[in-house]
Amino acid sequence: MRFGVRNRGEDAGSQSSPLRREAAAFTLIEIAICLGVIAFALVAIIGILPAGLQVQRDNREDTIINQEGTYILEAIKSGAEGLEDFTKRMELIVVTNVTQAKEEYRFDRNDNLDPRDWIGLLSTPSDNGKDIIEVRAVIAAGAGAATDMRTDLAFKYQVTVRNFAYTNSNPWEPVKFQQALADRTRDVRVDARWPMLSDGKPGIGRQNFRSLMSGHLVVDEKFRGKDLWFLRQ
Repeated sequence: MRFGVRNRGEDAGSQSSPLRREAAAFTLIEIAICLGVIAFALVAIIGILPAGLQVQRDNREDTIINQEGTYILEAIKSGAEGLEDFTKRMELIVVTNVTQAKEEYRFDRNDNLDPRDWIGLLSTPSDNGKDIIEVRAVIAAGAGAATDMRTDLAFKYQVTVRNFAYTNSNPWEPVKFQQALADRTRDVRVDARWPMLSDGKPGIGRQNFRSLMSGHLVVDEKFRGKDLWFLRQ
């Protein structure tokens, strides 16, 4: 066993009474300041969060519309082949006489149209006759939650299709060449607007698509007395 000599004075001086020991802690004022800083930071974060979610949703919708607009132009160009999934998302199609400001006819998904009928109506020329015709369709987006499809939560958009003969050729070209180009080329424009609101009107989102397509627009058959148009090479 080892024994050591201890300085009694130093030992007595190093041991202080608990009543004389100072306690280190935050004061109420410091705690209040800390809570204020935390509350300020939380308010700033919560305020930015909705804006971030809105930007994310807008970017998602823009991406979807870019894909859908290109897909619609390809559907008009190639016809109804392999477009069963796309036409299943068609909600409504309306053909309107713009010159006379009247609706010619409309069909919705309850009319049991097949893919050929939808595309044939969507390809209706705008310069057929003396009047100007436009086609408006409401379509459910192909992206989104599967549980939202065919419900009020689904992302839907409206497209207005204008299909004219191409007449913007070089005026210095021979007249026969200009006529042949107009007969063989279609200027198709798709105006997409989204999202569809509860009152049936589109929101403020808007994007335009345009494509020049070669071929003749011909009436292939009739659906319930209405012409179905298809682009033929």
